[in-house]
Amino acid sequence: MTNFDISFIGNGIISYISAVKLKKKFPRLKVSIVGPSSRKYSASIAAGAMHAAFCEVESTFYSHHRERQYFQAALESRPLWHQFLEELNLTEAVTSNSTIMYKRNKGTIFEKSNFDLACDLAKEYDVLREVSKKEIDIIFQGSLKNHDISAMRFEGEFSIDTEFLFSKLDEIVLKLGINVIDQKVLRVIKEDKKNCLTLETINNNFIKSEKVVIAAGSQSSNLLDKKYGVVPIFNAVGTAMVLNNYPEGYLNLNEVIRTPNRGGAQCGIHIVPRLKNRFYLGASNYISVEEPAHRLESIRYLIDLCEIELYGRRNIYKSKADLFIGSRAKSIDGYPLLGSLKNLSGVFIASGNYRVGLTLAPLIANEIISWHEKNKVSEKFFKWAPDRKLNSYISMKAAQDYYVESRLSNLFE
Repeated sequence: MTNFDISFIGNGIISYISAVKLKKKFPRLKVSIVGPSSRKYSASIAAGAMHAAFCEVESTFYSHHRERQYFQAALESRPLWHQFLEELNLTEAVTSNSTIMYKRNKGTIFEKSNFDLACDLAKEYDVLREVSKKEIDIIFQGSLKNHDISAMRFEGEFSIDTEFLFSKLDEIVLKLGINVIDQKVLRVIKEDKKNCLTLETINNNFIKSEKVVIAAGSQSSNLLDKKYGVVPIFNAVGTAMVLNNYPEGYLNLNEVIRTPNRGGAQCGIHIVPRLKNRFYLGASNYISVEEPAHRLESIRYLIDLCEIELYGRRNIYKSKADLFIGSRAKSIDGYPLLGSLKNLSGVFIASGNYRVGLTLAPLIANEIISWHEKNKVSEKFFKWAPDRKLNSYISMKAAQDYYVESRLSNLFE
């Protein structure tokens, strides 16, 4: 039997940043991170890893509390990311410092409205910049021409190479004396003894811990007895690939190239620079309660769109790719799960972040540290309580409009 002061279930970016911050602040704390070393279906590893605030907003921004809260949290987390990387000498993981987002001038109303709102918001914050005709000629080497698209630069929307980052974080957690346990947790059990929790693993091992942070992605809501009322979480499955080829001129751009959300399961595309002259191509999305699997249609969509709009046939023909699949955690009402349980205060859940888990990771880590020290989280996240009454979306009329517009856009895709 192994005993810890605090254990993290799940070995994604939230657990790693939180554990490192805790251990550096409290060196004598006995900390463990429990999760399979393969990181199968890990959203952190499969992510494009764009720190996007402006480029993620949609046309429902002003009518939806969640969208505005995501946006503000993303802005708050941005300096925390840079601070964390600088403190650990990991700034090499940053592969771009801005994003070029574009829309097709003959695209759908859904695509145009999302793009236009993002631009208006970025202009308000003075981070919106023009993209030159020369840059557009370099970026769009498929069938789209200058007059077919509108493109703008969003300063500060940076990206990270997560493969490189985790290889370095693996070294750092070991040097700090954080115990990394290569096992999958089946359930968390509350013992009769006060302040004692037991983690039962798939290998029939038991890990004791005074406190537990559950950041296990789409499995997070399945680790506790249903009596605790944890909001259900589902798999939001995404396919992506890392390409070893690129059009001439891309290496000098050092920027993310992306679209706004184009609706439905096909959420548009993004090209994200990676280290070693590689480029990440993503992404797709579908909701499932089953084990994640690639959809061939998603793979075809990404390749076709990359060829037609960005790379061109010649560069696609030359490209080889490593295929990735990740399961983002999405809650039943769309809000994240963040906080401790009313009837099990020793458990903190940090999951259900969908597409913004990596973006918000340092901010979430600070909330975990606050919980450990003061047994509380910020009041602004009260709607994110893991055992909450489900949050309403928007008005029925607005929800219907969004559904119709996004699905028609998806049909267009």
